[in-house]
Amino acid sequence: MNVAHLFLLITVSQGFIFGFAILFSPFYKSQVNNYLGYAILVLASLMLNCLP
Repeated sequence: MNVAHLFLLITVSQGFIFGFAILFSPFYKSQVNNYLGYAILVLASLMLNCLP
Protein backbone atom coordinates (compact mmCIF):
# COMPACT_ATOMS: atom_id res chain seq x y z
CA MET A 1 0.00 0.00 0.00
CA ASN A 2 1.55 3.27 -1.04
CA VAL A 3 0.97 6.75 0.34
CA ALA A 4 -1.81 7.66 -2.12
CA HIS A 5 -3.90 4.63 -1.18
CA LEU A 6 -3.38 5.31 2.50
CA PHE A 7 -4.47 8.92 1.99
CA LEU A 8 -7.62 7.80 0.15
CA LEU A 9 -8.46 5.29 2.88
CA ILE A 10 -8.11 7.94 5.58
CA THR A 11 -10.24 10.37 3.54
CA VAL A 12 -13.01 7.82 3.02
CA SER A 13 -13.09 6.86 6.69
CA GLN A 14 -13.25 10.52 7.76
CA GLY A 15 -16.07 11.09 5.28
CA PHE A 16 -18.12 8.26 6.78
CA ILE A 17 -17.46 9.43 10.33
CA PHE A 18 -18.32 13.05 9.50
CA GLY A 19 -21.45 12.08 7.55
CA PHE A 20 -22.80 9.87 10.32
CA ALA A 21 -21.91 12.50 12.94
CA ILE A 22 -23.98 15.10 11.10
CA LEU A 23 -26.91 12.71 10.62
CA PHE A 24 -27.11 11.47 14.21
CA SER A 25 -26.09 14.54 16.17
CA PRO A 26 -29.01 16.19 17.99
CA PHE A 27 -27.41 19.62 17.50
CA TYR A 28 -27.66 19.39 13.69
CA LYS A 29 -31.30 18.29 13.39
CA SER A 30 -32.61 20.08 10.32
CA GLN A 31 -33.56 19.00 6.84
CA VAL A 32 -30.68 20.87 5.23
CA ASN A 33 -28.14 19.19 7.48
CA ASN A 34 -29.68 15.80 6.71
CA TYR A 35 -29.10 16.46 3.01
CA LEU A 36 -25.53 17.50 3.79
CA GLY A 37 -24.92 14.31 5.76
CA TYR A 38 -26.36 12.16 2.98
CA ALA A 39 -24.27 13.98 0.37
CA ILE A 40 -21.09 13.42 2.38
CA LEU A 41 -21.92 9.72 2.76
CA VAL A 42 -22.56 9.40 -0.99
CA LEU A 43 -19.27 11.10 -1.81
CA ALA A 44 -17.40 8.89 0.66
CA SER A 45 -18.95 5.77 -0.83
CA LEU A 46 -18.02 6.95 -4.34
CA MET A 47 -14.45 7.39 -3.15
CA LEU A 48 -14.41 3.70 -2.25
CA ASN A 49 -14.33 3.00 -6.00
CA CYS A 50 -10.94 4.73 -6.19
CA LEU A 51 -9.42 2.25 -3.76
CA PRO A 52 -7.92 -0.86 -5.31
